[in-house]
Amino acid sequence: MGDAQTGSPTPPLEVAKLNISHLTKPIKFRIIDELKTVFRDHPVYHDIDNFIQNKYALDERPVHGIVLKNASGDLIKLSPDNFIGTLISHVFLGRVSNYKGRSIEWVREDVENILGSSIEDVSDQFDGTIRIFTVTNTPLVDPLTGEIASRPLSVRVTVNGVPVIPAAINAQDGQITLQVSPSATDVVNVQYCYRTLEPQGIYYVEITGKNSFIVDPLYVIENEVITNNYDGVSSNLQLDHYPLLGQTLEIWRDRRIKLYPNDEFTVDATTGIVTLNITLPAGTILTASYKYPGTSRGPYPLIQERSNNQAIKGVVLAFERGILEGDKQAIIIRNSREQVAKVYGGKWDLSFPIDVYSRDPIEREELADLLVASLWEGLKPRLDQEGIVVKNVSLGGESEELYSDTTGDYYFIASIDLSVEVDWELHRPLPFAFTDFDFVLGGADQVKALGGEEQFSIQMENVLPDLSPVARIGFRNFERLSS
Repeated sequence: MGDAQTGSPTPPLEVAKLNISHLTKPIKFRIIDELKTVFRDHPVYHDIDNFIQNKYALDERPVHGIVLKNASGDLIKLSPDNFIGTLISHVFLGRVSNYKGRSIEWVREDVENILGSSIEDVSDQFDGTIRIFTVTNTPLVDPLTGEIASRPLSVRVTVNGVPVIPAAINAQDGQITLQVSPSATDVVNVQYCYRTLEPQGIYYVEITGKNSFIVDPLYVIENEVITNNYDGVSSNLQLDHYPLLGQTLEIWRDRRIKLYPNDEFTVDATTGIVTLNITLPAGTILTASYKYPGTSRGPYPLIQERSNNQAIKGVVLAFERGILEGDKQAIIIRNSREQVAKVYGGKWDLSFPIDVYSRDPIEREELADLLVASLWEGLKPRLDQEGIVVKNVSLGGESEELYSDTTGDYYFIASIDLSVEVDWELHRPLPFAFTDFDFVLGGADQVKALGGEEQFSIQMENVLPDLSPVARIGFRNFERLSS
């Protein structure tokens, strides 16, 4: 990432502003694709999958075919302002200043690949005097909640096949402390879950071409323990990661007193060496929070209106139809799940009239029966599980249409009505968080000197996210989630 590598301030993040929700197009083409799959393996009508279409789009009408003609629907409101809840997630989408931010449509946790599990034999780490061992994969997570593990029972340890309860676990470092030291001949196994999500940070996704993109990570470190027991003498301390980005380093004493840069400490951003300019008492705990750039990676293949879950581990990126070359957006990943967006949504009751046509009236009836059976018996259970609820499939009647004045031949048409109910969602991001407060000292006189209570109120209104209710779709104020 150019900005990170040069050490200049990182571009500010803005609210993701994208278009209104897709609705009829993905549902129609999903149904068409499912019908193609059904008829492709049929022993008699296997060729009809080439003639299952949206509208009559063929230059010459074939012997038989299926047409999903149009769509109509009614909005079902679940609440007066369409608000249905708050999204809690590890990831959310941000817009980078001075970029359009129109290439990534939405981001989500890759729920199927965000966690991993492992069984390890750690017997070689014990000699009869050691109680602490380290596992390979970190951070450890609780298998019940998916959050960072805090309970000893989040892992399963056995000594010679007998389960034992650990005394403590360090989830970030992967260290587990046993209550009794195993001997050098004991067989110790540990079974645990760990998070495969990328480390906390801001991942800038840049569109480098119509079919490719790169990822520039900017890692965010919070509360890294520089020393857990300061000796009261040393002036130089080492950070775990470097080079640092700009002036992002914050150092805290005993996790509650913030040290002032340049006055109380200095840092070499290239080497990560912190120099203390003040004397601290022995036993002090020093922690650091900072940002440092990772290595740019890619390019990755990009397909419009498709998703990618390989570029950023544990994250699904869904791309727009209109990809803008040179566009840049930011994916923010947090260690713990937090409120990332307000969710507005409801349901649509959609109706799709379908025409089944053939030059043979007997064939028309067979095709109509096959279509109804496929929709109601075969596709309904699978579509229902995905949120496309098939409410009704009905036969609308039969008709004929003359296609040759010379021969007097007809097309025989059967009408079928398909009714489905789908969800729609719009996410209004909440990319706002306080890291700390500075209290104004000096009482009313100091407040007055800084602009008065009214001025303070105006400043806070400019900082806080807009919490006004939303009663309709659109105006490009939302992250978009396709129905």
